[in-house]
Amino acid sequence: YIEIKQRISRILSAMMDYRSFYGEELFFYDRTGNRIFPKAAGEDPLFALVESKGFREQFISSGEGRQICCIPVGRGQFYMVMSIREADLSQPVRDQIIVILLITLGALILTVLASLLVSRRISKPLAEICEQIGEIDIGEPVTLPALKSDIREIQTLHTAFTQMQATLSGHVTKLLELQNQEMQSRMLALQAQMNPHFLFNSLQAVSAMADEGMNAEIAEKIPQLFDLRPARIIARFGLKNPIYAPTAAYGHVGRKPYMDRVTVLENGKKVNRRVQFFGWEKLDAVDAVKAAFKA
Repeated sequence: YIEIKQRISRILSAMMDYRSFYGEELFFYDRTGNRIFPKAAGEDPLFALVESKGFREQFISSGEGRQICCIPVGRGQFYMVMSIREADLSQPVRDQIIVILLITLGALILTVLASLLVSRRISKPLAEICEQIGEIDIGEPVTLPALKSDIREIQTLHTAFTQMQATLSGHVTKLLELQNQEMQSRMLALQAQMNPHFLFNSLQAVSAMADEGMNAEIAEKIPQLFDLRPARIIARFGLKNPIYAPTAAYGHVGRKPYMDRVTVLENGKKVNRRVQFFGWEKLDAVDAVKAAFKA
């Protein structure tokens, strides 16, 4: 009895000194339902609810938006009951979440500030490089000013860019030279186009035959064998195709005809197709000429 009394005394002392953190309330009853702490007269419905639930040592709903828990003391002679609002049960978890969020937010702010400081050290030299790029004339070699940065990677990038600029200038110079050579070849091809040897040679052959007294026969047979209208000659040998660059070297006659792919304009669009080169050198009309003049 003395041990129980001392234990109850310690419990009551602790309950008096207890300070609520989340709105919980503590009650102390004897086994008959009299509320010892805090003092109250009359019947207490909270004890009746605990009693109806069999004094279970777990949270149960009071039906009024609160949760209650019963703890037997002194071998079932007394009961300590704690009551807390259901909304306050998750308050510790919410507090922990808020603390974690605040810590995370603080870490995020520090990270952003550190990143901003680092990025400024990098972005400023990069901006200087971009400005130098905008002022460069790619066709003329330019010595770029030294970059004010103690970051080794940025210095390496600036050096590599300077070397790239010098390399590009050299390539552009070579490209301009090649374009000039190509233009000269085109001019030679155009000049060759204005001097159609195949037609000249054909007329010379016909003239020689005429000198031998074959004028009437020539006049009758040639139109049957060949269409000498300019448009038909152009169409037969594909003279509007870009075939004159190869004729700029080694002449127009005595060459071997061949087929190759070129880019041509058709209805304002570029088309890649196979065309005939040196078509006037083909001997596809020999048999027809022999047959015509044999008769």
